[in-house]
Amino acid sequence: MLDIQSMILSQRVIALKRFIEDYNSPWTGVLETFLGEIGGKSILCCNFDTRKLPIYLPDFYKECLDAWSAVSTSSVVTYDDVVNQTIWNNKFILIENKSC
Repeated sequence: MLDIQSMILSQRVIALKRFIEDYNSPWTGVLETFLGEIGGKSILCCNFDTRKLPIYLPDFYKECLDAWSAVSTSSVVTYDDVVNQTIWNNKFILIENKSC
């Protein structure tokens, strides 16, 4: 049997994968409403931290975004890695301790 935490993490990531693929369901509209102020689906291309986003997110969506961030984050090692990061919603670029 798989580790239960790994199963939960994978289900959270799958939910956001469906969100990206224009999966038709009422919950995707709700998530789009919450993420609308910070770029909608484009947030998933950013190096974000949910604690620093300037919006309110329900716990489930926050867990999904945290799981996505944990899986998709690459380490920044070289200058090119820093230059190629998205500026918006970057957890390292903050204004008043919130991402811009």
